[in-house]
Amino acid sequence: MRNNPDLEGKVLFEIERGTEVEVIAESEKEMAIDKMNAKWFKIKWDQKEGWAYGGFIAFAYYVNSGRDIKVWKDFPDNRAINVYYLKNKKFVTFPLEGYSLRGLEFPASFTYVSVNNQTDITGHLYIYQLDNGKKLYDSPHAGFKWEGERLSINQPVEQLVGCGRWTEVIFENGNVALGSKTGIHGSHRDNREIDPRCKGVY
Repeated sequence: MRNNPDLEGKVLFEIERGTEVEVIAESEKEMAIDKMNAKWFKIKWDQKEGWAYGGFIAFAYYVNSGRDIKVWKDFPDNRAINVYYLKNKKFVTFPLEGYSLRGLEFPASFTYVSVNNQTDITGHLYIYQLDNGKKLYDSPHAGFKWEGERLSINQPVEQLVGCGRWTEVIFENGNVALGSKTGIHGSHRDNREIDPRCKGVY
């Protein structure tokens, strides 16, 4: 935290990562620092006020029900996940794969994180263990949904003319197994005759 919105400003305090602050003002112009372009923000923390660079502030983060685990993506390109465990002050960061990340989702326990690398129809799903960044799943998907600690994934298995077929895969407690559901999903259309098995998709 500095007394002015620039690198020449006097350092007033150092704030620990994962600390919540209140933003009360912002600079008019952006500044380039460490390959980032962001404004400076005047913040309030512990009854103290000062300026912090926006590239080091997460304006959106995820928190578990016990509010002792915080997760946020790096600014500005969202290429890494940061995890902060408040109880033991443990900080974990790990890189993300993919190029069009649409969001993070978690089981109720916040043990894992699913990262959706979405395209216009199907996508690619990655699952990481949250406390060490280990990648546990890496595959295309045609839809997925967390229910408690169980993640149901529609995994594409066959591309047809006009649609695709998927089969259910279950991720639970770090393990992957086949589910019982199957179905079809949409696909790009061209001038070829639509496969009869795609009836009802369009």
